[in-house]
Amino acid sequence: MDNEVDKNENVVVIVVDSLRYDVASNQELMPFLNQFATKHSGVIEAYTNAPSTHFALPCLLTGYMPLEINNKASISEAQHKRFLPVLFKKKGYHTVGVTGNVVTSSYFGYSFGFDDYEDFIERKEGEYRYQWHLKVAQYIPKILKNTLLYPIKKYILGNLSEQNIDAHGKIRGEEINAALKSCDLAPNNNFIFLHYMEPHTPYVPKGYEKDFEKVRELTKLLYTEPETLSNKDIDFLREKYDQECANFDQVLKDMIEYLQQKLDWENTKLMILGDHGEAFGETGYYVHPGDKTSNIKGHIRIPVVIKGREGIVSENDTLWTQDLYEWLSGIKLKNKSDLCMGYKAEDKHDLKDSRYTIVETNNLKKSEIIDTNKVY
Repeated sequence: MDNEVDKNENVVVIVVDSLRYDVASNQELMPFLNQFATKHSGVIEAYTNAPSTHFALPCLLTGYMPLEINNKASISEAQHKRFLPVLFKKKGYHTVGVTGNVVTSSYFGYSFGFDDYEDFIERKEGEYRYQWHLKVAQYIPKILKNTLLYPIKKYILGNLSEQNIDAHGKIRGEEINAALKSCDLAPNNNFIFLHYMEPHTPYVPKGYEKDFEKVRELTKLLYTEPETLSNKDIDFLREKYDQECANFDQVLKDMIEYLQQKLDWENTKLMILGDHGEAFGETGYYVHPGDKTSNIKGHIRIPVVIKGREGIVSENDTLWTQDLYEWLSGIKLKNKSDLCMGYKAEDKHDLKDSRYTIVETNNLKKSEIIDTNKVY
């Protein structure tokens, strides 16, 4: 590292999937987050270099731009030299990770460098069909996957990841908190990564279990046929999204209070952020597609709260994912970008092993979208 990290400190990264800046800064919806932010950095307005988790999290955890050295949606061996858990483990830190998102699971290489990593990949209720697909697919030649396995999977599940629509199987923040609390943490020398899923589809906040099936059906349409949804449907989903964020605020309160008691809090650096935002039709699309970057305020803009803001440097005071990586790692990146890059998988059936191609680049400084077609 260019800047040595204090060996007696802790570094905590809390990712809140799909959290919008306007919601995170809403004191009525998320009072605890805002109270915490007031004591530290405030809710900082930043921007993601990638519009979906597939490359937003690799950028945050390695500093590499989407497809810069890896054109697959996973943590590759080439990225390990800058992967945060690897860096901190080399310095003698206890590295711990807990995620509720299959995209940041061990299946996509995220457990590398962690001493303890809980991704619920084998236990997640409702994911048995997804697990069946993973276990069967590894033994089938690619040509048979495309002609046989994937059509069957699409017939059973629809053209969606089960994670996006299965309200029953969604990993709640309380489970992530419990998993971290089960780890043996010393007061110092911990690197902790937590990835929460409350604001991500399906939007079913606690106490609204009666809406499971309605949300499931509307979410299918949200991803596949959004033009068929009425304004009333969208308002219903947005209301549930906001309630999910309010639920998470209580989860966050519980986790911060636990960390304050468990860790040497004075010597703890902590970052809370959205990996990307969420679109609700402001510029013609919904959720957070990887190939869309035009919805700046809802989708590309992200909230960041930092305890111990000293050391963050960014040109023109605009923070990007890569700036956040520099602060976390102590590494000064040579190649930084103020672009958000949209991408598509060449094989939409196999998101882990498919190569991705850049299809859209949004230059915020010039306020223009540049069409491109290149693979790094």
